[in-house]
Formats: sequence, structure tokens, C-alpha cells
Amino acid sequence: KRYCTDVNIPESYHWCINMKNEFFYPKLVTTNAKKHYLTLTKLQEGKEIVPPKIESHGMEYIKSNTSDNTKKFFEDIVQEDIMYSDDIDVPTIVRKVDAFGDMIMDSLDRGSMEFLPMLSVKEPEAYKAPLSEQGIRAVNNWNVPNEDKKINLPDKVYLVKLICEKEKDFEEMKGTIDDTKYQLIMDKIFHSDNKDISKHGYDVIAIPQNHETIPEWIIPMINKKKVVEDNLSKFNSKLLEIGQRLGV
Repeated sequence: KRYCTDVNIPESYHWCINMKNEFFYPKLVTTNAKKHYLTLTKLQEGKEIVPPKIESHGMEYIKSNTSDNTKKFFEDIVQEDIMYSDDIDVPTIVRKVDAFGDMIMDSLDRGSMEFLPMLSVKEPEAYKAPLSEQGIRAVNNWNVPNEDKKINLPDKVYLVKLICEKEKDFEEMKGTIDDTKYQLIMDKIFHSDNKDISKHGYDVIAIPQNHETIPEWIIPMINKKKVVEDNLSKFNSKLLEIGQRLGV
């Protein structure tokens, strides 16, 4: 009745219209990105969903390269502060996200791997330009100073971004890491004859899954700010869009 009236269908034809009730969303949050949105489903094909089901469509924080802990944090935000909340308080959410960033920073200082992304890396032959792939470079950067504990591909590894993209930055690490490791990295990465290796420096490293913590010699080189940004960026841009739509 409502649809037919809104689109100006003559009343004598209303009885001809058969509509299928697929979903009822009491709340739907859109973003500026195509196919990136949140839904709260209360009815599906006429059947009530108890409790209403939250679904994230295309959102970055649900993708496979997001750590489980980061994914859970943002899922809790979506559930408690957005989809199940009668009043979306964006400043409160921002404060929670900021505190989460501090938590990630502290965890890296302790050598915790709980907020590191996991990456699937194929054999080099599977890529057209292997050394243009961050995963290949990360594995190589692990294997160079760990000749007795090499990562064999294909494999899934933890990924850590480092602050030693330039040789002068790595030189500051002298004395903080083992001399043998230091020299191997200097000779085979920064002074490599392969320009595809040397031009990136020591900007990223892989850590095998069998490690429970980040090796101590890596911790001083971690680009902690970038790791935090990578985690928060899974949600921050969407939070900004939600805030804009609410006029915050």
C-alpha cells in the first residue's frame, strides 16, 4: 500500500503487486566508500532475528590481514557504541580508539605479537616482480641474519614494519643488535648488488609463526607509529565518515 501510493500506482492496480520482504534493517550505517557499510538485521524473509544480527560489509577491519585482537576491538566498538547504541557518541569512540593506540604501542615495547598482521607469502616464482612484493622482501630480511632459521616459502608470517629504510637509520642500531646480524644486514641488504633489495633498505621484516614474541633484537627497529597507524586505519576513516554524517 505504501509503495504503490508513493510511486503513484492507481489504486485499482494495487492488488496486482506482490512484494517480497527480504530484510528489515532498524539501523544501517553507510560510508563514502562503495559497498562499505554496516547493517543491523531484525527481520530476514519475514522471520525475526533474535538478537538482531550485525553485519559488516567491505569494512577494512574484518579483512584477513587484520590481527584477531584488532578485529575484536573494532567489532566491540561497532556492537556496543554504534549498532546497539541509541545515541552514537563519536567523541567517546574516538577516545576509546586513542587509548587502543596507546595499548598497541605498549604491547610492541613488550615484544608482543598480538597486534601484528599475518601475511600469506607465496614462492618468489609466483610473482612477476618478487622483490616488489612486501612479503618477499620481509622474508628475505628475516632470512639474511637468520641463516640457521630461514623461512621456507610458501608460508604465513607475521609482518613488522621497521624504521631502517635508509642506511644511516640502520647505523644507529649498531651496538643494540648482534654484531654478526648487523654486518650481514649491512652487506647483503644495504650494500647488495641487487638494486631491488638495496633501495628498500631494512624497512620490513617477517617473523615465523612459531615465535611467541618479537625477537628482542628487532624491537628497537620497529616503526611503532606506523604499526599503530596501520591498525587504527582499519576503522578511523569510517569513523570520520560516520561522524560527518552525524554532524559531529
